[in-house]
Amino acid sequence: MTSESALAELELELTWRVEELKDLRNIVAVVSDNAVKEIYRKALVVMLYSHVEGFCKGALTVYVSFIINARLRLSEVEPAIAAIALDKLFSALGSGHVEDTGLGWRFDKTSVGVSEARFRRMEFVERWNEFLMGTCVLDAERVVDTESNLHASVLRKLLFSLALPTDVADRHSSALGRLVRDRNNFAHGIKKAGLSALEYEAVEGPILVAMSDIKAVVGDAIIRRVFERADPFVPGG
Repeated sequence: MTSESALAELELELTWRVEELKDLRNIVAVVSDNAVKEIYRKALVVMLYSHVEGFCKGALTVYVSFIINARLRLSEVEPAIAAIALDKLFSALGSGHVEDTGLGWRFDKTSVGVSEARFRRMEFVERWNEFLMGTCVLDAERVVDTESNLHASVLRKLLFSLALPTDVADRHSSALGRLVRDRNNFAHGIKKAGLSALEYEAVEGPILVAMSDIKAVVGDAIIRRVFERADPFVPGG
């Protein structure tokens, strides 16, 4: 995957969603009954949420794929990315199920006076250089988890874990929070009244800006390859 192809995927990921939202607005616009229009705009809010969550997941998945295709060692990527690449291993060390990692751990259950957990940690430290020299492999499904409620805190966590600037989440915290709240209230029947055109525009407008800003952040990261460590760690160096 080249930076050009990644940027093209990113652009497409946003464009088709914005176009679909426009088409849905146009369908609502031709309805003659204003009361029905207001009810339909509730559905638009639900779709708007689906698109912003889908876009964030799609955009970050493009970025993860670009990192994977770079075929870098863990020592060559930013620490945040190395950490999520080793996330399964860290979880296994905590649970004691390191056999699931397929890394050939050497613990001898007949060892006297040494707990398995302590031995695993010791072996992890002993093999640290080996891990750092391994290829950075990421599981996009595991890494890009929007938790079905894309609050700013969830977006911030995702951006941080991928060594991306988190300020875009802070700038759009209010818009994302309102959209999640409205989506939940409409979907769960808590709020039954519909929306006027102005009320819907007040929700959609800031979200479209947020999506555009997120695209810009991810696109810039692809162009500048911000996932690469400026001073690669040299094991044993």
